[in-house]
Amino acid sequence: MSLSVLLGHPKKVKVKLLEGDITLEIVPMTTKELVPLLDVDEKNKTAALKATKDLVYKVLKHNFPEITPADVENMPIYNLNSILDAILDVNQLKGERSPLELRK
Repeated sequence: MSLSVLLGHPKKVKVKLLEGDITLEIVPMTTKELVPLLDVDEKNKTAALKATKDLVYKVLKHNFPEITPADVENMPIYNLNSILDAILDVNQLKGERSPLELRK
């Protein structure tokens, strides 16, 4: 058995964006990336938003090496949410409640 069994493999998914569909290879999230998304309250919403953008950037960087953090900052919210939904779905975190709501 190899270590990759524990660490997971990327999964290709189709994501609907404002400009049309795109196929992204989504890498598995780590527990380190999940914690800021779960630990949301009034005082750390900014940290959760940063963690969300960092996660989207990680996936996009894997697919488009030329992308910059500024590109993610300037991305339409619809596209950011669509990519985040795909990431959560691949990581089996998408359900009736957002992972941002899990601790409430």
